[in-house]
Amino acid sequence: MLSADTPEGWKAIAGTGKFSLEQGTDALFRVEVQIPELSKEQLKGAKPETIVVHVSQDEKPIGDVRLKVQLVSGGVPQ
Repeated sequence: MLSADTPEGWKAIAGTGKFSLEQGTDALFRVEVQIPELSKEQLKGAKPETIVVHVSQDEKPIGDVRLKVQLVSGGVPQ
């Protein structure tokens, strides 16, 4: 099972839930997160946020992936 902890106002919209895999199988997963609409001023003052994706098997935690996200205005910084 994949679940995600997101900052307040953010929402995991795809990629979480239960998945079946055969033991020893490699798999790729994609979790999509929707962010709230922010003004340019809000983006300028935005601080890095953390998203945590939890991985569990048979309701037992087996790992976490932590992503630190910095929102910027006008695309990806160079």
